Amino acid sequence: KLPLLLLVHLKRFGFEASGAWDAAPQAWKIEGEISVPSQRLNLQDFVSEASPQRAPLHYDLFAAVDHVGSSPMSGHYTASCRRADGWWRFDDSRTEYIGRAGCEASEKKVIGAGNYLLLFQRRDAPPDPEQVPEQSHRRPEHWPHVPLDG
Repeated sequence: KLPLLLLVHLKRFGFEASGAWDAAPQAWKIEGEISVPSQRLNLQDFVSEASPQRAPLHYDLFAAVDHVGSSPMSGHYTASCRRADGWWRFDDSRTEYIGRAGCEASEKKVIGAGNYLLLFQRRDAPPDPEQVPEQSHRRPEHWPHVPLDG
């Protein structure tokens, strides 16, 4: 089963050990554009037909974290978040309205080469975070991979 909230971590940094035991590893940033829908990302093909998952597996992007910089040792992180009134970029003490959700021009400013993390919410997830059941070892019925009885 797939979770209500899905975090996709993109491998944006490469590392290679140096020959000397006391030398720091070499590190570099992996550049590249990505292409992913911001709405209705369908992950049904990644779940077995025998899975107890019955809800449609469509996800909507609700946030993206970007890394601006040339290496993992330096740079800056920003976040773009979808709110009821559209997409916003948060950069330390600055906020910037990007545009309305569902608008291709706005979403081109959100999804791009700087993305480091993409956060998706399944369409059948409760709108209020307080309604999402807490997962713990005491409540395995809330784990996404445990089948429900009945």
